[in-house]
Amino acid sequence: MSPRAYHCWTAHEESKLRQMTLDGCTAAEIASALGVSHGAVANKREHIRAGPMMMARETIRPVAEYRAPDGQPLAEVFAPEDSRDETDDEFWARFLKTARRSVAKAAAQRYATIRIASDVPIAICISSDWHISSEGTDMDALHEMARFVAKTPGMYALGGGDMTDNAIKHRGGNIHGVRDESRALDLTVALFLGKLLGLVSGNHDDWTKMIAGCDMLQLMTKRHRIHYAPDEMLWTVEIVSPHDPEIVTASYLIATRHQWRRHSNLNPTHACKTWLQEQQMNWETIPDVLAIGHNHVAAIGSEQYAGRDVHYLRMGSFQKDSAYARAKGFADYRPTAPTVVLPPTREQRVQCFSDPQDAIQHMRGWRDVAASLSPA
Repeated sequence: MSPRAYHCWTAHEESKLRQMTLDGCTAAEIASALGVSHGAVANKREHIRAGPMMMARETIRPVAEYRAPDGQPLAEVFAPEDSRDETDDEFWARFLKTARRSVAKAAAQRYATIRIASDVPIAICISSDWHISSEGTDMDALHEMARFVAKTPGMYALGGGDMTDNAIKHRGGNIHGVRDESRALDLTVALFLGKLLGLVSGNHDDWTKMIAGCDMLQLMTKRHRIHYAPDEMLWTVEIVSPHDPEIVTASYLIATRHQWRRHSNLNPTHACKTWLQEQQMNWETIPDVLAIGHNHVAAIGSEQYAGRDVHYLRMGSFQKDSAYARAKGFADYRPTAPTVVLPPTREQRVQCFSDPQDAIQHMRGWRDVAASLSPA
């Protein structure tokens, strides 16, 4: 009997599929090893990326909705309407309605809530400036980071823009490179196995939208069911009790964007500070973490602000070499993905690390201490 696309997966088979995916095996290789069809493997991997995911005792349920101030759902696309035979009053009524809904959508898509059930610390790895390209990008380091997040219990990821190099702006007609980069981005995102929760767009990502009128990054996030915002995201991370998901034990706010206009080359975290100073009146609460990419210089800082700890992150880049960087005299830095460790209660303090590997050592130490204090 030939393998069927509709296969009833056992826990052992699913575990084997996950491990082989992390090891870089193709769908055909997995299908051959497990004796199932290529379609069954593809369907299962799509399901793992799309649905709620169980990692040890944590569950992740991203929630993102676009809603108007009156609570009504907003449409994804506002198609232009035919304005012929309209009176001036009818035209303005339609025009202003569309404008108001567009403004409401832009505000709503900046906010998303993530609920994670856990009684131990969880980690959010924030990376940006992947600049996926066949020229000058450390793809090995990028894939290593993605697989590390995927296989580490309690660790998740956010993206901060410039996910592909997308040189269409500088090299007109470079359609072949754009196509390959888009495919490479799609495959890279799949390596996270559903643990890349969302991302914002960067200036390189926006070039296709500006020149061709097509937001390739938004299309990719829809395929993977990842929350997407074109410029700024405010992530509310709620840690809930594993025994009762209605009990929120701690709540944190992480603000991410690709760039901010008030930037200093002499002080990388200056952009985070001025962003907070100018925008805090528009936010319901002061963020615990503000993260900005773009300048390819990784930095971590923190300070007491309004009586609480506020952490500032600047993400590094996975682009190791480019003609632009050489011409401008930019230094060569190692790729980094700053990682925030969030305790299950507010009694402990948030910790920030330069890399996910450093963060996991802290998480393991916390869990070892917690285990030693638990009754036998």
